[in-house]
Amino acid sequence: MAKYLRIGFVANYLRAEIMINFSVGLRPNPMKPDEAKKAYAYVQARETMDINKFAEHISTHGCVYGQADIAAVLTMAVDCIREIIMAADCNHANR
Repeated sequence: MAKYLRIGFVANYLRAEIMINFSVGLRPNPMKPDEAKKAYAYVQARETMDINKFAEHISTHGCVYGQADIAAVLTMAVDCIREIIMAADCNHANR
């Protein structure tokens, strides 16, 4: 059941249309394998961006901060998320 949906929505006051591709697939519940499968949507990635490219993209939206400042904040956010996940893994393993 690999169908492709194109969903458009209005973004910000510019009324720019953004298209997001999804595929839909049937998946079982691993906790209840006897139940019927359910349909789930999965986003289709067209492009990946590293932090610097993402920061450059953000800075083009009329932001008062430059690409380097945004990249620094994103890098710190990634580091903090990694720490939180690792701490959660350690806490979970110690139970």
